[in-house]
Amino acid sequence: MNDFVRTIAGATLLGGMLAIVLTASAGTAPPAAEATRPGGQPAAGEAPDRIREMQAAAEAEGRAGWGHWGDQPERYVSWSNHSNRLIPVYTFGMTLAGVAGDKSSYRNQVRLRELYGHDAEGSLNPQADYFDQTDVHRLQMMAADAGKKYIVLFVFDGMDWHTTRTAAIAATGSVAYAEGRGTGFSFQDYRGTVTDFGLCVTSPANEGTKFDVDAQAVRNPGGESAGGYDVGRGGTTAWDPRASLRYLIGRDRDRPHAVTDSAAAATSLCCGRKTYNDAINVDVKGAHLMPVARVGHRP
Repeated sequence: MNDFVRTIAGATLLGGMLAIVLTASAGTAPPAAEATRPGGQPAAGEAPDRIREMQAAAEAEGRAGWGHWGDQPERYVSWSNHSNRLIPVYTFGMTLAGVAGDKSSYRNQVRLRELYGHDAEGSLNPQADYFDQTDVHRLQMMAADAGKKYIVLFVFDGMDWHTTRTAAIAATGSVAYAEGRGTGFSFQDYRGTVTDFGLCVTSPANEGTKFDVDAQAVRNPGGESAGGYDVGRGGTTAWDPRASLRYLIGRDRDRPHAVTDSAAAATSLCCGRKTYNDAINVDVKGAHLMPVARVGHRP
């Protein structure tokens, strides 16, 4: 399968990317850095790295005309955490037909309530093509049920659709795409087996749940901020220019949907259940959940 990953018959690969918000000028390659700054100097024997120089300059100055992290264009970094932007998922050895499109939980209010444990206000979208992060667990179970012997999940933490596109531009020296799966890296271009691309929602069940470690009990089930995904604010795709940056980082006062952290995200991916932030392998009430790898090893 080339240098990206080598597999054998009967294997299924799933790649997901958990995100932070990056906004950059669309359709143009990054401009040349004006000058090399401290921290951007190449090591002895290395060729000058234009991208590193740009980043070093932006860090030093606190701003950059070519892009910014977060919802404040005048600051280079105003947000450096996860976001509610839709996240890319790539599969090899199977498709997303069982979870995306008309199978999406976001098309059905009953399934949304089961997914979040509450109504997930503003999340119903009868035209949703995207699916949920918990469906990555479903895909792994579907692969196992189909007799796949090797099931591999790659999670690229901190690399969403925008950072992938930015990296592809840097790697290839060209702006080859502005939407969709993209091209430039092996995981985007490989077609040696059945493969698919889609987008998932990562919002947790809630944020702000308090727990008593000594009593092993959740003190305020439901937390302080509920999860969900409002397509009118977050966008129909990861590259939707209409997306509200304030909504994506949980700062929209009219629709403050909770933004996931790594613990809740990992629980969704591997246990198939949404939970509260800071929770690993437990549900919203603190009950233990069994991750997919342990399920697969049961007699």
